[in-house]
Amino acid sequence: MPEHILPAVVGRGSQDHLHLIILTVAIDFIRGADDLLAVGRETCADHETRYVYDSVRVVETGIAKLTTDMTRHGLAKRPEKDVQRIWQPICPTLVQHFDGRVSNLLRRARFNAPLLLATIRNPRYRLPYLTAPKIGSLWVRMLEDTWQEHNLCSLEDVPIPVDVHIARATVRTGVCAVRSQARSRS
Repeated sequence: MPEHILPAVVGRGSQDHLHLIILTVAIDFIRGADDLLAVGRETCADHETRYVYDSVRVVETGIAKLTTDMTRHGLAKRPEKDVQRIWQPICPTLVQHFDGRVSNLLRRARFNAPLLLATIRNPRYRLPYLTAPKIGSLWVRMLEDTWQEHNLCSLEDVPIPVDVHIARATVRTGVCAVRSQARSRS
């Protein structure tokens, strides 16, 4: 899977690995995962743009430079949305509430998957797009599948992220049936 391939400069289970996962997944919409993760790895491997995965350095960087560096390898396809409305708000939240470390977020949630989802969805924290039903669940499950430093408990209580195309194909092929919620009036 593309999320299992890491740049040579990122060690599996490291803080860099956690930041690569959380920040890249946050901008995972209307893009193929293979392409997104490839440009994420390329951005992270480039010594001039790697800092975009360090929340403390992102907070210290001006918007113009951050935008330039996030578009250099194609990480930010829509700079206003990807940089200003997603990436830039997430990094100060990580710095202010979790000392700039995703591992502190995980510890606060006691490595409990449903509590982790509840934590990132708490309005106290500004973690745009990670709060969405699909993206939040995707991040938690990807974290469990790839990070491998610490297992999350109660993962079975986290919904499986399914996009509309997979849901439709599943129903159309008969793998799953849909029960109508509407009742006929008699």
